[in-house]
Amino acid sequence: MDWTKSINISPLEPLLNFGDTALEYFTRQDLLENPPGDIQKIWVLPEVKKMLEKQNQDGSWTYPKRGEGAHPTENYHILQTYRILGILVEMYGLDNTHPAIPKAAEYILSHQTVEGDIRGIFGSQYTPHYTAGLIELLIKARYWQDPRIIKGIQWFDEIRQEDGGWAWPLRTARVKYRDAIEMDQPVKTNQTKQFSHALTGFVIRAYASHAEYKKIHNRPYRR
Repeated sequence: MDWTKSINISPLEPLLNFGDTALEYFTRQDLLENPPGDIQKIWVLPEVKKMLEKQNQDGSWTYPKRGEGAHPTENYHILQTYRILGILVEMYGLDNTHPAIPKAAEYILSHQTVEGDIRGIFGSQYTPHYTAGLIELLIKARYWQDPRIIKGIQWFDEIRQEDGGWAWPLRTARVKYRDAIEMDQPVKTNQTKQFSHALTGFVIRAYASHAEYKKIHNRPYRR
């Protein structure tokens, strides 16, 4: 079926002629299903090289202008690594066959707890949305079979609200962030409270990125 016949104006011409090498590549791959050649030609673009040059030896990227007001337990470098990894994976298609991605993955997963979540951006507190976002990117970077990714996905089932969605624990427990950041242990979610649409979207995208888990969660929720 020619999907362009179902819309009034085709986006193909402006996408292909915009002058962006990566945009043209993925337009041909995803919209035209026309093999555009070796993806590694995207990985050597100047904008990609510029980001890779700033990667630290431990695989992270340094958060710019961290600010004196940040709490000592807040690891903003995880946040910056999440941002840069998102660009590299989503816009330029880098995966674990590129040497920068395994380094970034190991940095991120070094902050995974025994429970399964990735912690540190909010100090000792759970970050379901950042955990889901990071897991989604790592799945897209070919880490879907890594047991640490599976552990993270399984953690979402443990903190799920009774109505089927997900929420930020601090909000459900009515704990202020400035108080929670001083705590040594994470605040548990009140699972009787209503889910958050935005946060649930993060988790669903992580599930949907995984070939097996998207099948499991394509069914009505039953606790």
